[in-house]
Amino acid sequence: IVAGELIKTALLQKEKELRQLDLVSGAKSRVSFNEFISELKPESLSSMGAFMANVMNLAALNVKYGMNVGDQALHATAKILQQAFGSDCVYRYGDSIIMALPQDLDSKTFYAQALQVAAEFEKTVSYNVAVGYTWSDTLHEANTVLSSVNILMNADKNDKLQCSNKYTEARRTKVHADLQEALHSGKALIYLQPKVNIHSGTLCGAEALIRMQDGNGKIIPPAAFIPLLEELNLIRHIDFFVLDRTAEFLSQRQKQGLQLFPVSLNFSRSTFLEPYAVEHICAVCNKYEISKAFIE
Repeated sequence: IVAGELIKTALLQKEKELRQLDLVSGAKSRVSFNEFISELKPESLSSMGAFMANVMNLAALNVKYGMNVGDQALHATAKILQQAFGSDCVYRYGDSIIMALPQDLDSKTFYAQALQVAAEFEKTVSYNVAVGYTWSDTLHEANTVLSSVNILMNADKNDKLQCSNKYTEARRTKVHADLQEALHSGKALIYLQPKVNIHSGTLCGAEALIRMQDGNGKIIPPAAFIPLLEELNLIRHIDFFVLDRTAEFLSQRQKQGLQLFPVSLNFSRSTFLEPYAVEHICAVCNKYEISKAFIE
């Protein structure tokens, strides 16, 4: 009986912990946020800041690239806030909103951190984030702070939507130039992930995967650059680069008398919709004198 009660208590504790955590973002859950607000005693705090980050067009990200990309965006957003303000005060406030509520920071410290976080969102993520942040040392009601930060975030969101068309072309030009430099300077790396027959244990194919390197040699995952290239209609350069390098690899094996195997490529749908996409694929295969049967 005692053992059963201990197990029950442990399970209940585990269930409570899971309710407190949002598994997608890694931030605290909305349940945890509501508990914090309901138990908050403003008179016990010297101040409270609020930083709200809204992953813009999250639903569109999920539809266009899959739930995994949207989830990674939420997780990356939460991580940036956690690194700046600490994990204990970061919550998933809504479907696309991560919020930090740091307490007992002076105004100068909070705004310095907030400005740094806002700059990091602008420089290091490939998706758009609308932000708002505010600070108060005259807390009477937490809802006042929450209302203020929500207004500021929505103002930033509207500004970003209004100016997006103006800078998209300039941004596209820069990203295109950076992409070409990466593709031709060895910063774009192709990995072949083997496919093995589970019955015989023999190699039966591979999947071609692309990764990028930054200036320090650090590997950049595809979620950090693929959505941006899709958004700016530049993904074709990645797709055809992977095709060319894969065909070159198969051609070298063929010349060395080694066994060939089919390689799967992850082409964007937008690339396939281009008028001469199929002709381009055939031309690359002919260039390297390999059978189209080895390109999947």
